Amino acid sequence: MRVGATLFNQNYTDWDRYEAEERGEAVAARPAKSDREVFTEEINIARIADETGFDTVWTIEHHFTPYTMVTNPLQYLTYIAGITKRIDLATMVVVLPWHNPVRVAEDINMLDTFLGPDREIICGVGRGLGRREYAGLGIDQAEARGRFDESLQVLRQLLATGTCDFEGEHYNIKGLRLRPQPDRDLSPQPLVRRRNKRDRRDHCETRCQAAHHPDAESGVVFRDCAEIRQSSSRCRLRADQEQTGGVDLCRGNRSGSSGKRGTLHG
Repeated sequence: MRVGATLFNQNYTDWDRYEAEERGEAVAARPAKSDREVFTEEINIARIADETGFDTVWTIEHHFTPYTMVTNPLQYLTYIAGITKRIDLATMVVVLPWHNPVRVAEDINMLDTFLGPDREIICGVGRGLGRREYAGLGIDQAEARGRFDESLQVLRQLLATGTCDFEGEHYNIKGLRLRPQPDRDLSPQPLVRRRNKRDRRDHCETRCQAAHHPDAESGVVFRDCAEIRQSSSRCRLRADQEQTGGVDLCRGNRSGSSGKRGTLHG
């Protein structure tokens, strides 16, 4: 079993003020708790996760609201890589239509270079649903599927071989080579998040590192560092139980004796 923690960077205390502002009501220009204070707290969670034995730190991508204030997950994880020593890093997800896929490949490759041979970058990707986000980024949401499909092809070429030749509706790439040169095949990345039946048909099987938190299904959200440390202890206890047949926490089919690689279906 592997145990992961997620950094959401959510300013949940600002929702009332934010929604009132959206309605055009007169409110304070800034939240009572600053967004930067939220970032400081979340970065500290990453440090604690690394120190207390969590296997993976995940983060997400959203724009323009206090819901989740991570606008570039790979940039964020690159910072986290520098303040941690052993933990793997992961995205859930990079929204491909909002990015140039060549830049995404470069960012994954550079982060993998920083992490070295003993740590993993797990890059989940998706299409996104937020109309506000598509509009704010100046991207036609009607093009989302086409951009996603082409981006995924470009990304997989570059991460598998370090080179790319591709001709599509949105991207045309000739003789491109990544530098720094990748020193291994990263093509098991990216991992595709599937939202509907068509996504499942197009991407019927997703290779994934199995990073499951035993409290995830109960919807637990940790509010302070003490709760994270307590949860880490519970996770390790339940891992011991699982090894002796007491608890089955993983819903994916894990391949390999290490349990690090698995396949998640539908």
